[in-house]
Amino acid sequence: IRAEGVVGDDDPLLAIDDALQMFDADEVLVATAPDTQLDRLALDLVECVRQRCTTRVRHVVVGGVAARGAIAA
Repeated sequence: IRAEGVVGDDDPLLAIDDALQMFDADEVLVATAPDTQLDRLALDLVECVRQRCTTRVRHVVVGGVAARGAIAA
């Protein structure tokens, strides 16, 4: 898998918009923490990204022990 990354804007939507202007992505990956207080905000963010992008959007939740070695979907 060929992957690239850059540090972007602290607003996730702006960061994604900027990144998609820089290169043609096959997929947008939105990674969020498993904090229950942030669940609704995370889902709102993912929905906003899906509405704005024609690219496939994948949401993964990372945290705890699984975050140290792998991404838990």
